[in-house]
Amino acid sequence: MMRRYGRWVWLAFLFAFAAIFFYFEMSALNNDGLTLSRFIYNANQAFPLVGVLFGMLSGGLAVHFFWHWDPAAQERIRELEAEIARLKRQGWA
Repeated sequence: MMRRYGRWVWLAFLFAFAAIFFYFEMSALNNDGLTLSRFIYNANQAFPLVGVLFGMLSGGLAVHFFWHWDPAAQERIRELEAEIARLKRQGWA
């Protein structure tokens, strides 16, 4: 089911994140509150390595989610998908 609707689910999450971010940023700008850019500026003034640590964190997450480091695993996934399709044709699944 996730393969069928996965793109739409991630698109919905992205849209929800953007809408929530937009709401809080507009609320902060309208009420003279703390925006994200001001928060980052204040954090860097208090501890200059915040930007570096945030970069390491976001880079590590990007590598974790998007780097296909094991080609053999990808081949095994294709084999399993073919086996599932074969079993469905035979009426097992």
